[in-house]
Amino acid sequence: MAKKSLFKKRKKFNYNKYFILGFIIIIIIIFFYYYPNQAYFEIPDFNESYYIVPEDKGGEKIINQDKKGLHLSNPSVDKIKIFKDPSLKFSIQVYTSDNYDVIKNMIKSMMNSVDSIFSSDDLYVALLKHNFGNEFFLLYKNFNSRNEALDHCDKYVYFLDNCIIVNVQNLE
Repeated sequence: MAKKSLFKKRKKFNYNKYFILGFIIIIIIIFFYYYPNQAYFEIPDFNESYYIVPEDKGGEKIINQDKKGLHLSNPSVDKIKIFKDPSLKFSIQVYTSDNYDVIKNMIKSMMNSVDSIFSSDDLYVALLKHNFGNEFFLLYKNFNSRNEALDHCDKYVYFLDNCIIVNVQNLE
């Protein structure tokens, strides 16, 4: 016959573990009750001026106060000769810059290269005026439609990585 014990030794109930666990839960509940979803800090609204224009200039004239944007050393657009061709519709963008001298140098380098495929009749300069100044576009060829320009890009334009078609009539 198998030996069975009639009286089993009961394990002692460990009150310490449950006391510490209950205490931690109560502290967490109290913490969430007293501090519900509050921001740790608030940033007040700043309604003052970010910069100060001095009233007393000390006799020195402050230059360029009437300018809206950067690149103040560029010549005004009135002094630059840009031929506005009304027949210019869609064109391929070769280069853009806010400095007209860069565009002129780009045209010279394209025309003077040894294996130049460009003629002076195929290169145009367009102007986009915006709040920050002027943007000059160096454009290649004139097309009647966007699809015609894209077809020409796919077949013949190897000197550009990305072919961007510009609707020149929307630049004005």
